[in-house]
Amino acid sequence: MDIAVVIPTLNESLNIRNTIKMMPDMIDEIIVVDSGSTDNTEAICLDMGVAFYYAEDIEPDLGHHLGKGENLWKSQFVTDCDIICYIDADLFTITPSYVESLVSPLIIQPKTKFVKSYFDRSHTPYGGRVTALTAKPLLNVFYPELTEIHQPLSGQIATYKEVLQHLHYPVDYGVEISHLIDIYNTFGIDAIEQVFLGRVTHRNRNLESLIPTAESVTNIIIDKAYKHGKLQNKFVSDIVYRKPFSLLDI
Repeated sequence: MDIAVVIPTLNESLNIRNTIKMMPDMIDEIIVVDSGSTDNTEAICLDMGVAFYYAEDIEPDLGHHLGKGENLWKSQFVTDCDIICYIDADLFTITPSYVESLVSPLIIQPKTKFVKSYFDRSHTPYGGRVTALTAKPLLNVFYPELTEIHQPLSGQIATYKEVLQHLHYPVDYGVEISHLIDIYNTFGIDAIEQVFLGRVTHRNRNLESLIPTAESVTNIIIDKAYKHGKLQNKFVSDIVYRKPFSLLDI
């Protein structure tokens, strides 16, 4: 099976070169999908010979939204690989073993449909502030089995393209929790594998910058709970989802 690594970016010139260098030989394709960087992210990617796309230029007739989820959704149009691994560009301690660890369960364990990473953070074990204060409490109420997932918001995942093609993509930073809940609802907890990546250092954001992320995560979990019959009323604003790739008339 062919394997693609997709790296969503927005002004990641600080670490994108190192991220690309750390891709293992088992990878068939590296794809960077960008939200409109104003630094030299594009120049670095092109210098290293990897495929670089601005999200707005991929299938422009379908419109464009600014956000990580949009980048990941658009990446489906530019790869035919069987396995897709999402890797963030701000992991300063990345090694080739990150991708190898994420992809391996899909190759050796037929029951596995979705692989999620967890790791020791340089400043706190396992989950960060949004995970501890927002995601985990809400999951405990509506999807208690998913509290077994150490880091539900981790952006390092691997799965089959065939699986991704049936998922909705919120266009912003709620994409990780949205996918996790949809995979769980479709395949069950046993289809989700967790892999430990060791100690990871990445860009640490201040509290104010985490507010939009926390809002997105809250909205997604509440929206999913309502759609799955766990709430009688939906009391969050409508969420912009990109429809599953398999339902597109293209």
